[in-house]
Amino acid sequence: DVLYYLQAMFGYLHESEKRWYDTRDFCGAFRDCENLPLNPSVQMDVDEFLNMLFEKLEAGLGRTSSPKLLQSLFGGSVVNQIIDKAGRRLSERVEPFFVISIEVKNKASVMDGLAQFVEGETLDGDNKYNFEGEYVEATKRCCISRLPPVLILHLKRFEFDFDLMKKMKLYDHCEFPPSIDMAPYTVRYLERQEKLLGEAEGPSPADEEDGDCVYELAGVLVHTGTSDSGHYYSFIRERRAAQPGAHPWLHFNDTLVEPFDSSEIGKNCFGGVEPVVSWDVDTNKPVQRTQVKPHSAYMLFYEKVSAHAQSREGAPEAVPRGEGRDGARDQPMAEAEAGAEAEGGDSEAGATAGAE
Repeated sequence: DVLYYLQAMFGYLHESEKRWYDTRDFCGAFRDCENLPLNPSVQMDVDEFLNMLFEKLEAGLGRTSSPKLLQSLFGGSVVNQIIDKAGRRLSERVEPFFVISIEVKNKASVMDGLAQFVEGETLDGDNKYNFEGEYVEATKRCCISRLPPVLILHLKRFEFDFDLMKKMKLYDHCEFPPSIDMAPYTVRYLERQEKLLGEAEGPSPADEEDGDCVYELAGVLVHTGTSDSGHYYSFIRERRAAQPGAHPWLHFNDTLVEPFDSSEIGKNCFGGVEPVVSWDVDTNKPVQRTQVKPHSAYMLFYEKVSAHAQSREGAPEAVPRGEGRDGARDQPMAEAEAGAEAEGGDSEAGATAGAE
């Protein structure tokens, strides 16, 4: 099944010195809703693919001794709240997540998108909230109640244009930091801020759990192309550095695997426009103009600093063994968050791929 071939893939990437891995067996095992194998020639949205992959892996892990492995690595939860002007919680609903989707349109940075994620919506006028038969003004918001060890952020680079009646790609420039503090987007932090504002104006004291909300960038999945066609490739930070404290980055693009200078992340991943020089036939000389960058980050993988520090203290814990095709126990599945490139049109995955 999919779990077996993913185990084989990461085992090969972890131990082999070959530069890339042929994923045709994995594509053949990955079946869609019509029970047809994955077609590498058809482009698929990587966010949709990841959701499908996690569903299949959860089904496979359900037959192992650690059915909650995915949740322990990537699973968090958000709480949807409705709060009245007096601060009363009129409604709360907790939902699990593997990926947080944030807006990039007209956003200078991922931080702006996260701020909008927890900003909330005012329910007033004809849109007042019905609480026990009484319509009251309230705020509807969503914030994070539990953070995972590995945080996946999906940048919403595609939208449907109702004027043109077609899907469009957003090329907006949107920055993201090498490290990020997720505390301001948690329900614990927001409720503490509201309590302080209700008592007196002043700086917010640090909470002992806020330090456990810091993440470091571990991988970037890039989409290049348009809304109709394109290509995915990855930049991944190598964990097993040759020297302590050194964390070189690698570029994974099908069979190409090469070192990558992390100082170039902005140029290669933030999107926006870039200057180009082209020949002007009217003036008969080269002229400089700007054009949108076809390449921009589509998914970000952040690793919690405390979790990463703990993983470096000793050997990683054993990962459950899944059932093989012949009923025998397989090799442990390597822990990885940004490994295989989920893209139609390619049937190879770069080596190492973030496996620890």
